[in-house]
Amino acid sequence: MLLGRLRPEFFGHIFGHNADEELDVGVVREKFQVLTDEINAANPLVDPLSVEQTAVCVSPWKMSLRALLHLCHATSM
Repeated sequence: MLLGRLRPEFFGHIFGHNADEELDVGVVREKFQVLTDEINAANPLVDPLSVEQTAVCVSPWKMSLRALLHLCHATSM
């Protein structure tokens, strides 16, 4: 969503505590900014990443990790 690949206007208002809110690009950007700041602070000897670079690099890894954890949990029962 941050990179424009997912368009919030094509999703229903099914998010939030009451499942009546739309996707919020601003919140996504804020969360990625926090993550980007953490990554950049932990790696001061390399060029800092932009929020967009973080989204490209971290999102696929994180999604893969979640899928793996879900699979491990599902098979351990």
